Amino acid sequence: MAQLLPKALLAVIDELGRLPGVGVRTAERYAYYLLRSNTRNADELAKAIAGLHSGVKTCPVTFALIDASEDISPLYADVDRNKKLIAVVEEPLDIVALERTGQYHGTYHVLGGAISPIDGVGPEQLHVPELLKRLKDDEVEEVIIATNASVEGESTAIFMQRQIEQTKLPVTVSRLARGIPLFRCRLVARAANRCPSIHSEKSGKLVPDGTNRWVHIGVGRRRGHKRPGRAVSRSKY
Repeated sequence: MAQLLPKALLAVIDELGRLPGVGVRTAERYAYYLLRSNTRNADELAKAIAGLHSGVKTCPVTFALIDASEDISPLYADVDRNKKLIAVVEEPLDIVALERTGQYHGTYHVLGGAISPIDGVGPEQLHVPELLKRLKDDEVEEVIIATNASVEGESTAIFMQRQIEQTKLPVTVSRLARGIPLFRCRLVARAANRCPSIHSEKSGKLVPDGTNRWVHIGVGRRRGHKRPGRAVSRSKY
């Protein structure tokens, strides 16, 4: 059978098809767009990709992604940040999701994934020892475990909580309140719905969620409230 497309175009389609979430048809559309667009666009894209690995590195303290010219994460180096408060996340992009809420002013610690035996990811692959060291070095008072609401995320959160408790340090361990359905990933939720979940579950406060409702984020029960983390009408309180 005769070749239907030029080899150069097929090569781009094959490479784009390696990206997660990109199928054959999507890869074909992307490749054809690059072919039809200005040569400058393709050159800039190629240049950006070529400099990706050399221009990005990992912070040695928080394991967030930083510029290659930086020694430490700007969020950690910021003197206005509360170093006694750490939000533990799975991946670096989770930091972006929390920062967009504008409600968190502590520091971060990226685990580098979640415990998933089926994927061959165990506790030894995560940046847990580094976190435990930070608890002492920064005299941390509270750790917010902000893992995803998935089976792997919940398993990782339980493991992290036990590890922190075993240090016998006076550190409060908190979890993100579930102001959104558990089956929804935090990254696809609206920032307005994420704002209340930054508060500690132990605080038992009612905070507005940006949709003219109130979300109970305490672990105790209140009058008219049956399940923690569910949105309730303001009129009930």
